Amino acid sequence: MRKIAFEEHVSLKGLEAVNKEIEERLKFPNLSDPKRMANTLGPVMFLEPEEHRLPMMDKYGIDVQVLSCGGGAIQNDIDVKRATENAKKANDLVYELTCRYPDRFKGFGILAMQDPSAAVEELERCITELQFVGIMLHGATNFHYYDEPQFDPVWTVLEKYGLPLYLHVGSPEADQIRMYEGYPEILGNTWNWGAVGGTHALRIMFSGLFDRHPGATLILGHMGESLPYLLGRMDEGYDCRNVKEMGRMAHHPSYYMKNNIMITTSGGWRPEAMHCAIEAIGAERILFANDYPHYPLEDTMRQMEDSKLSTEELDLIYHGNAERLWKI
Repeated sequence: MRKIAFEEHVSLKGLEAVNKEIEERLKFPNLSDPKRMANTLGPVMFLEPEEHRLPMMDKYGIDVQVLSCGGGAIQNDIDVKRATENAKKANDLVYELTCRYPDRFKGFGILAMQDPSAAVEELERCITELQFVGIMLHGATNFHYYDEPQFDPVWTVLEKYGLPLYLHVGSPEADQIRMYEGYPEILGNTWNWGAVGGTHALRIMFSGLFDRHPGATLILGHMGESLPYLLGRMDEGYDCRNVKEMGRMAHHPSYYMKNNIMITTSGGWRPEAMHCAIEAIGAERILFANDYPHYPLEDTMRQMEDSKLSTEELDLIYHGNAERLWKI
């Protein structure tokens, strides 16, 4: 069965110093296991695809990876000119890989949203020249969130071309660390990344953005950052706070989850999460992803197998939904 993996990463050499500068400025702890980082991320992210990526894809039957590059080194840079230049370099790297292996790689662009007008210009280049299939942004841009009005032109262009914005996780502001103080083990993928990503998505939803841009698509990784499992709770909040009377959004949150938001299978999850997501939003809203190289592909495939999905569900998740999104 054809498999298209939606959250797969490459790195641009030279961003390490920017990341270090950002870590020192934000002072939010980085608790990644250095051994794991050295063994899986460091070498693999910079290897030529022939050395690891393509053999790994072939071993597990991955036909296409959708590549992204840049990450927090671009979204959290306060040097706007440098961020804009690095976004272009990252996009050029992804484009070069898609040109070398057009049957194996597609591209997500990254935008330096610090300058929305420059971001729109680069987005147009990503779509019309580089033939990318959407953009991926790694959390907020210096803690400006994408429901804010200055970013509306980006949504306008994405809606015009029918392409998605993939909202990758990011860390909260440093002054929010008190919530986690003394318990660093609940930072990162344990909890806080999902909480931040889900909250960002709710800001976008509750701002009425999907009413202004009904054709817009937002993609959330990691089985939806917990949102598919909270539809009843979110709809209750909509009703008991008279959100409709505020005039910002015309429908319950569950409506947008089923019409404007898609989720991917990236990272670790259990079969019951998959079945709950299918029941909540439908298999037609779920895309296959591994989160290469941050998560072992053999574990991703085991999770899919353990979920015991029907052939029809697998067809949708592995490739059908991606092909519908790309109109192919």
